[in-house]
Amino acid sequence: MGLLPVEIVIRSRQTEYYQCLGEADEQADCTGFIEFMLPAIKQSLEEGIEQQAGLESELAKEVIQLLVSGPLEPHRNRQSAWP
Repeated sequence: MGLLPVEIVIRSRQTEYYQCLGEADEQADCTGFIEFMLPAIKQSLEEGIEQQAGLESELAKEVIQLLVSGPLEPHRNRQSAWP
């Protein structure tokens, strides 16, 4: 999946992010900030998983299409791992 797009999710909630961060700093208590961050992390994970599933689905369709269309001709310049 690579890097999570947490920054994108936070950017869409930037005002609330800085508000929670400021309150946590003032109160010396990060509970509110953590409560803000957990749903943002969850959302970014869900979006990443959804995106990955879409890529895997596209790859599966391409593989099926290749299987249906018949065997591929070997590339003449590529050496095979098989004897």
